[in-house]
Amino acid sequence: MNALFPDPYGHGQWVLVPNAPALPAPAPVPALPPPPPNQTRLAFLPGNQANGAMVEGTFLINSRPARILFDTGASISVISSSFMYASNLIPSELDIPYEISSPLGQRVILRQVCKDCIVSLDDQQFMIDFVVLSLQSFDAIIGIYWMSRVGAVI
Repeated sequence: MNALFPDPYGHGQWVLVPNAPALPAPAPVPALPPPPPNQTRLAFLPGNQANGAMVEGTFLINSRPARILFDTGASISVISSSFMYASNLIPSELDIPYEISSPLGQRVILRQVCKDCIVSLDDQQFMIDFVVLSLQSFDAIIGIYWMSRVGAVI
């Protein structure tokens, strides 16, 4: 079988090689890349009914008052980037980014996390890792993963 190969001398030409061995067929390429393993969802949509039970209130995150939504429809806990900066929290990079879908169907990749934030709920304190997201209505959203870990019920 004859085959064309790029010119090994870098002249931008192709070289015809007679009786070249057959190359294996290339592996099929998927049309869309698979979603990252940390694909998640946030159910809170301002002005709309969300899926799941929700409670909101003002509590402390690292001794600073924060408007927090507890949302059983959200799988992860997030903190607003503006609250993070105002509180001088230092984010770190996630090992594996999270992907969420916005209310308009756009994919958003979340790459930062604020680890070991102290959330004070009345007289109890809890450590929570918050993924950083630009939020408008709340300083933080606490999702079902953390609530199930501590046995919280809404």
